Amino acid sequence: MTDSSNSPLQDILQMHLTLLETLRREEWEVLADISPAYSQAVEATIAHLQQSAEAGKKEELARLIASLQASEAEIGRRLQARMQMLRENMLKLQHGKTGCRYYAEQMPRRFA
Repeated sequence: MTDSSNSPLQDILQMHLTLLETLRREEWEVLADISPAYSQAVEATIAHLQQSAEAGKKEELARLIASLQASEAEIGRRLQARMQMLRENMLKLQHGKTGCRYYAEQMPRRFA
């Protein structure tokens, strides 16, 4: 295989590692910026390699998918932990809002 045929696969693998490292550092804004490009690159490369009749290309696709799946569990765990934290924060905000409302109801009303 030539280096040019490996390039898209290497690019995707590098993007995946960047995505994973960004997730580990909890850089959520950067993650949101790079995720769409990563997803599009993976979809396009997989579609291209699936259409290829070469056995070598299909083997590359299998290796790529295996490599990506190896860290899928970690990505899922980290995203679920972030979602749980956001839910808890939203619940705290709701409790604070409710407390402020009850406090405000106890205050005497002044009419202008």
